[in-house]
Amino acid sequence: GAVARGSRLVALHSGGLQGRRALQERLLALL
Repeated sequence: GAVARGSRLVALHSGGLQGRRALQERLLALL
């Protein structure tokens, strides 16, 4: 229901933040 949907959104949001940080580190490594 709504709780499962909310937890899924939180998981997607935290996963997106980790992916963005990894991308920034990769770009900095290229520089």
